[in-house]
Amino acid sequence: MRQFVLAQGEPTWRPHTHTHIIHRVQQLADVKAFCFNSYTASVWSCDKTYNVGKLYVTDTVYRNMSLQRVSTVDIPIFIGPVFVHGDSVFDTYAHFFGMLAELSSVRVR
Repeated sequence: MRQFVLAQGEPTWRPHTHTHIIHRVQQLADVKAFCFNSYTASVWSCDKTYNVGKLYVTDTVYRNMSLQRVSTVDIPIFIGPVFVHGDSVFDTYAHFFGMLAELSSVRVR
């Protein structure tokens, strides 16, 4: 797992806000391949959880279009990057998705 701690005090950030993005490199590659490709067309879903102490947790999920269950023919749902944050204002989410876009541009070996 990788964890990115974003610096405090950056423009548009409140000084007390801490954010963490938890992900594997393969998760980013999968989200990019399955959710941002018109041929595979998986939905990338995000859901914010409330009341986790003083923090919010936003998890993401996607369908791994390269797999299919033999018994049910369903395509399994995989967990994507997870975002732990101190508030839920627009700038916080904009930074999260901006960081994911930046991280997704890195080549996976």
